[in-house]
Amino acid sequence: TSILPQITNDDRPSRNVIIAIDLANGNYNSVLDNLKYSIQFGLTEKDSVLFIVSDFNPKWLGDNFQKKTDEFIEQKLNEAKTYDPKLNTLPFILRAAVNKFNQVDKGGEIWLISDDATHAETASEAMEIVDQTLFSANNDIIFRIMDVANGYNGNYINNKYYRGNQCLY
Repeated sequence: TSILPQITNDDRPSRNVIIAIDLANGNYNSVLDNLKYSIQFGLTEKDSVLFIVSDFNPKWLGDNFQKKTDEFIEQKLNEAKTYDPKLNTLPFILRAAVNKFNQVDKGGEIWLISDDATHAETASEAMEIVDQTLFSANNDIIFRIMDVANGYNGNYINNKYYRGNQCLY
């Protein structure tokens, strides 16, 4: 359970948020159903949102940022459920999201929903993904990671155990 901070929506700045959905391990519908309210309550009516999903080439669910409404979020999550990729495309989906921010010459937030545990097989590979995405942005981007991976594969780095792709974050 989370509680919103004690500020009004008028006090919050508007944000541009890309919700990047990188799910490929068969739990697509249940993950999106479980996160629907977190996404709806994590955004305000002042925020603009754009969705991207994993596919052979990442697919945008729309062309431009649109103002957040609960109906819009539900519609896009239902549209996202029609995709069922067999592979995670984490580096490609992040690159596309950063490129979109560069294209519109704005900063914002990327909310990554991912069950990818394969791109952290070595710490250097995970750090290369960070290097190629974060440092290719022309404006400030905040990453919010929702790691929904199952399983116990992980890495032990600098006396700390990271499950799945957590060393990326």
